[in-house]
Amino acid sequence: MLCAVLRAQNKAPLVSSGKTQEIAEHVYVIPDQRMNVVPNIGIIVGREGVLVVDTGMGPRNAETVLNEVKKITSKPVAYLTITHFHPEHGMGAQAFPAGTIVIYPTAQKAELLEKGPGMMKEFSGVSTEIADLLRPVRFRMPNITFSEEAEIDLGDFPVRLLHWESGHTLGDNFVFLAQTEHSVWRGCGDKPILPHNGRLRLERHEVDPDARTVGEAEPRHRGAGSRRSW
Repeated sequence: MLCAVLRAQNKAPLVSSGKTQEIAEHVYVIPDQRMNVVPNIGIIVGREGVLVVDTGMGPRNAETVLNEVKKITSKPVAYLTITHFHPEHGMGAQAFPAGTIVIYPTAQKAELLEKGPGMMKEFSGVSTEIADLLRPVRFRMPNITFSEEAEIDLGDFPVRLLHWESGHTLGDNFVFLAQTEHSVWRGCGDKPILPHNGRLRLERHEVDPDARTVGEAEPRHRGAGSRRSW
């Protein structure tokens, strides 16, 4: 199914330059432009540095992401987190500065090591454009992993990274910013992040059902339109 969709697309899955949008205070997105296997890239700017969410497929796309960060701020990219191990989400990490701290769930690291090479081979067989993007990829391992929850301090506000039971993959990673109207980043589409009513309790935290979610679709409020998932 995925291979057929990508072949029909007939375009290289490139992260767009010059399309970055501010969606909340401190929070920016490079939208996927409705392109398959291009994620919505997150850029979260704090007083002491930047957290980037996902890299795009391969170092070429990651360089585009880093150039977009430079248009927003001169602050360093202090952290990179990845929503799940699929090639279009994290297989550009090698392009990030050596000083950038890469952090994501322990389960995601294990899944990358087990399934990543096979996933790269599968994607590379779809088109020459995808093969060219993935050919230079070298896996960059995380500096920090966590089992259920981690907190990143960007100087003036915290960002929480959350992992629980498997959904789209075994290592799904959710990015939660309570201070910016409950903005939530997610990379999985098979399983809803929030119930249709009530509140979802995450240990000591509650996520509002009206939270804005950004994943593999144009930035939108929950309940509007459909979501693709790979």
